[in-house]
Amino acid sequence: MRNYVNFRGRARRREFWWFMAVNTLLVILSYGATVGIGWMAFQSKSFGWAIVAIVWLFLSIGLIYGTLLPGLAVRARRLHDIGWSSKWLIGYYALHVLCMYAIFGNIIELGAISEEMSDSQGLSLAAMWVSTRPLAFALVALNLLGLLVMCIDSDPKENRYGPNPKAVTSSEHPDDE
Repeated sequence: MRNYVNFRGRARRREFWWFMAVNTLLVILSYGATVGIGWMAFQSKSFGWAIVAIVWLFLSIGLIYGTLLPGLAVRARRLHDIGWSSKWLIGYYALHVLCMYAIFGNIIELGAISEEMSDSQGLSLAAMWVSTRPLAFALVALNLLGLLVMCIDSDPKENRYGPNPKAVTSSEHPDDE
């Protein structure tokens, strides 16, 4: 989080993956606590637990939105490290939004068609899965491609985004002289 919203420079794979690991762990723990507290509020039917659940939900949402810009920044710096422009992120996320829009639009449209049919002719979940499967697979492939790009090794030389962060100078480690 030292480079909170720094979109300039380069980020090594280690910086990217540590950020992702810690962020993912925090989101999973936050989600688990949200579900647990929500379940306690539901079971106890207590106003106090309901308030705790609502406050925790807003804290969890704050965590997700609070790490959104740093996540984009570390992705941009990681792309810079391999010599790519961070503008690739625009296309990457545009494809994400397009796939999600198409998936949810398809589900909503199939739901509307299902409501117009009689009960015996209603569309099943399997029919919805068949119609959205190519889009879901495209989304998975897009995510895998994004992960693979983040695994590419650093550009060994200085590039237009700065010096190689792997390069260690003697001034950084005077003990090695």
